[in-house]
Amino acid sequence: RVFDSNVDSLTMKVVDQKDGLIGNEILKHFKCVFDYPNKQFYMRPYHKNYNKRVAFDRSGLGLIMVGKQLQQIMVSNVFDNSPGSEAGFIKGDLIKSINGISTAFMTYTGIVNRFKNPKDKKYKVKINRQGEILTLEIRLRNLI
Repeated sequence: RVFDSNVDSLTMKVVDQKDGLIGNEILKHFKCVFDYPNKQFYMRPYHKNYNKRVAFDRSGLGLIMVGKQLQQIMVSNVFDNSPGSEAGFIKGDLIKSINGISTAFMTYTGIVNRFKNPKDKKYKVKINRQGEILTLEIRLRNLI
């Protein structure tokens, strides 16, 4: 989940909540061709990826990059009844560190991949919530 039609890139505000949690990971396993003139869509599996296990987010957090140089990670949405909501995350929280490691030393992909780790994995996440620094503990689990 990165900048998409759901983010106004000038103001960095989420304007519409749509999510591609399943689609992006599954579509990576296929060569996809859009035939716009004929209104057709074709899919052919990549043989090397087809049988690979698909890793999904287990946190229930939508994350986006924000800031002048896109150097901060912000929670853009929190799914109801998810580990993220149970841990107390809310929209707008800035993630500062995960298990004591500053997010300044992590990539967006690295952070997202941490939340795809096996279920029951726990993280202590330090956040900035409107100037207040909090530490939340999240235990990952399958969402579906």
